[in-house]
Amino acid sequence: MNIEQYKYSLHFKDVVLERKFRNEHTEFLAKAIRIGVRQAIILEIIVILIIYFILPEYFKAILLVFGIPALLIFPFFIYASYKTWYKSYNIVSVALLNFLVGAQLIFITFTLPGLEYPAFIGLIMAVFFCLYLYQIRQVSMVTIALPPLIFHQYFIIINEAIGNSDLAFMSFWIWAVIVFAMIASRLSENKERGLFIYRQIIKEEQQKSNRLLLNILPKSVADELKKTGKATAKKYDNVTILFTDFIDFTSLVASIPAVKLVEELNDIFGQFDDIMTELEIEKIRTIGDAYIAACGLPKIVEDHAPKCVKAAKLMLDCLEIRNSRNKIQWKMRVGIHTGSIVAGVVGKKKVSYDLFGDTINTASRFETAGEPGKINISSSTFEYIKEIFPCEYRGKILAKGKGELDMYFVK
Repeated sequence: MNIEQYKYSLHFKDVVLERKFRNEHTEFLAKAIRIGVRQAIILEIIVILIIYFILPEYFKAILLVFGIPALLIFPFFIYASYKTWYKSYNIVSVALLNFLVGAQLIFITFTLPGLEYPAFIGLIMAVFFCLYLYQIRQVSMVTIALPPLIFHQYFIIINEAIGNSDLAFMSFWIWAVIVFAMIASRLSENKERGLFIYRQIIKEEQQKSNRLLLNILPKSVADELKKTGKATAKKYDNVTILFTDFIDFTSLVASIPAVKLVEELNDIFGQFDDIMTELEIEKIRTIGDAYIAACGLPKIVEDHAPKCVKAAKLMLDCLEIRNSRNKIQWKMRVGIHTGSIVAGVVGKKKVSYDLFGDTINTASRFETAGEPGKINISSSTFEYIKEIFPCEYRGKILAKGKGELDMYFVK
């Protein structure tokens, strides 16, 4: 992220970053206009009431000048600020509002006797109102502040009722306000841009943290962990476990350099990860050369078994293509079993999403009892896929610690 700024305009040199800042400022400006215009309406009504009781002879003129903006024009700005199209006209609307306030104060100056100074002070307050409430950017601030101030000075110069000393005093303060507004606006904008950069850095770090967390945990589990500080273990009745392992891995380790071995495994498992993501299967973990995944948790799906079989076929196809282009030949067994499982996050440090129950152990036995390049499935998995994938019954085969189990090869 390039945070360099132009010296005079303060704009970010990174066009994308500058666009983000302006969009964020536009959102803020719409909210500020709603607040400011409501306050302006209240003040306008107060002015009308004061004139009615103190200077009733000027009431009609004041009602015309203040009543129409307060009751018709200003409410329109509030209404428009909620519309999408209005975002492009935020700065223009603030300029119009400031011009209206300036025109009203100029009218007071030359309509009501003895109110030159109050009107003048009010004009200055209107400028700062725009500056601090709306946090207008430097260039826009000067554009908005200058016209009413110049008009005001023009009228006090042609008004012969104002003495030379008063004229000099008011002129001095008009231009002092402009200069001060430019300085204050620059400082304000520079601060806002600094805070914006700070927020962007925080967002980037949060996104990195979230991506890292999602690489470790399923999204729903990660969200629960972030929200409550813990993740509740859950039982799932129908989950299909996919278990893979490479044949002769020990001899392979001895025959190639360690760095090359890790690079090979990383590339293969990376392709397996892509397959799991495509089929919405949850990768659980890798243990050495073993790859374990599950479908049907934490998101419950009906076609969990067919998805795992399809994934296994794609994994074997991936290895076949790789072996045809590579001297290192990878041979893999696949075991798939369907059953109930308990899943949850364990540990305080280096936490992991893990599976518990007999189903995971049984899936491992089906992998061990399989053959290279083939998908060995249990009878429970067979019941889910028999109408989709042709299978070959292998008979009852002895599995360590499980006795004899019905096994099938997916053709």
